[in-house]
Amino acid sequence: MDSDRHKFETLWNLQKYLFRFQHEKESMLGFFPAPYPDEILYSILARYHIRSGNTSPKITLKELFNSQGVIATVDLPSNLNSLIENLQFISNYQVEDLI
Repeated sequence: MDSDRHKFETLWNLQKYLFRFQHEKESMLGFFPAPYPDEILYSILARYHIRSGNTSPKITLKELFNSQGVIATVDLPSNLNSLIENLQFISNYQVEDLI
């Protein structure tokens, strides 16, 4: 009986960990498309979304900006500091490079 209880507690703790990991994890991007000459940021984000295989834009925004509440717009990019933070391990981009 103690063995079953231990298994249950182990599975319960694992399930809680996985839930927290999925909902609170910091983004770790594995890639980011290199911008084409004169390409706008919105287009780069769209290419990332397609190449990532994400089925939901909310997932993509969470990966790129650590927030699903971000709104990607064509004419007025925002939350670029969050994006740069997520790109720091795979690129040397600065905010000015993406504007």
